Amino acid sequence: MRLAKSKLGHHRPPFHRHTPPLVARSPALHEALPRTIYQFIVLTVARATGAGFEWHDHIAHARAAGLPADVIDCIGSTRTTALPQPYALAHAILEKTMAWQIVPDDLQAQAVTQWGKRGLVEIVVLSGFYQMFAAINQGFDIRPAPK
Repeated sequence: MRLAKSKLGHHRPPFHRHTPPLVARSPALHEALPRTIYQFIVLTVARATGAGFEWHDHIAHARAAGLPADVIDCIGSTRTTALPQPYALAHAILEKTMAWQIVPDDLQAQAVTQWGKRGLVEIVVLSGFYQMFAAINQGFDIRPAPK
């Protein structure tokens, strides 16, 4: 089943209008992490899950937040070994969360030092949210708007 196109001419996720209130009510989100790390997480999960809609939808947000172009390129080309800190740390945590594995104590300690306990929780929660969004987008064949 394909969803109807929006007035903008591209498909919107079925949860689109419900996402802002859901996220706004979550106390762990949008408070502890810098916007660059937040957008790094979104793009990393989108790339890892093949969620083209999320990737394309967040590129402009990532640039506006100040995520360096070379970091975006590393994510897009999967050259993640070239990531500078603190992105390398966030990526190491995401590798665990996206594989549904325990985040090792040493990574948790590094994250708490870098972003605090709330920051660590936010990384894990955002990873789960965007994995869920990727599954929904792909389940309903939500694609980026044609150029």
